[in-house]
Amino acid sequence: LGQSGQSGLSCWSDDHWREEFRRTTQRDDCEGPVVQPNQAVHVAVVRTTLGGFAGAAELKLFVNGQLFDTTTRSDGKWAKSPERLRFGAQGTQPYNDDELVEHFTGLVDEIRVSSNVRYTESFTPPTRSHRFTPDEHTLALYHCDEAEGDKLVDSSGNERHGKILGPKLVRVATEPVDGGNAD
Repeated sequence: LGQSGQSGLSCWSDDHWREEFRRTTQRDDCEGPVVQPNQAVHVAVVRTTLGGFAGAAELKLFVNGQLFDTTTRSDGKWAKSPERLRFGAQGTQPYNDDELVEHFTGLVDEIRVSSNVRYTESFTPPTRSHRFTPDEHTLALYHCDEAEGDKLVDSSGNERHGKILGPKLVRVATEPVDGGNAD
């Protein structure tokens, strides 16, 4: 989740899934908690703009409702970007979706992008069977089981539809696993 060569959150595997909170173009990051395979995980990243220098911001990383990491920058590296927001892979070059790398291996259930701060401290995450509903602060809401071909449908009503590049829609017909959604 993020922009090529910029800050973001990524999940990678070496026997366990881990969240990597990438802060700069260098690997100046922290390793998140170990997450076991085949377990649902609720991940929330909250960005708060701070007063003072333009682009100053604080990022908080929540994993399964627990505040895991907080970091602050005042150098503008987390300022708004015209680049596309990608979920599930990273582009090798900004603005180029022809060559995607570092693909996420797993299932993504829900993605919600909000204009407000939804979490400030640890919280009880929703269960896996919970579906987010849009409200006045929802910028984009993707129920990842509602794609239409290569179109990722925005259920917020804001028409911010996405384009699916590479992966195929997989409908899972199993019992819900306790856990959460990406937020």
